[in-house]
Amino acid sequence: MTIPALKELLNSLKRIDSDLRENSIYRTIYVNIQDLLKKRDFQICLLKRQLKGFLIARKENAKAHLMSAERPEGVLIQYKMLLDNALRNQANLDKLEDEQRFISLEKARSEDPWKLISKPTLFPFPVAPSSRRIVTLGLISGFFVGCV
Repeated sequence: MTIPALKELLNSLKRIDSDLRENSIYRTIYVNIQDLLKKRDFQICLLKRQLKGFLIARKENAKAHLMSAERPEGVLIQYKMLLDNALRNQANLDKLEDEQRFISLEKARSEDPWKLISKPTLFPFPVAPSSRRIVTLGLISGFFVGCV
């Protein structure tokens, strides 16, 4: 994980080094080369300082993360006990719900599936056409059809 300031410093150092290589054919007496060397030393010192600060900050962040992950001694034991109780309670609840469904099905099976709402009314004589009338009409119509 790099930070933009470090990238800029590294790019600046690379530019200074390339300028020094270009001017290496001249003597180190020249002011331009001496200025480049001073800039290079300053950039290196600045890079070291920023890198050290960055690494210290990451170390502190890692320590804080580690401390946030620590728990008191009894908390994990209590968590496990509560988790076990919750699992047992869930199993009991599932069993009781199954029993309730079974009992309600048994109760529904034992009752009559239908029930009369009112008393039926019965007429003394049948409502359908009489069979004598059907037979006589059939014979008469058969006789006429047979004659024709």
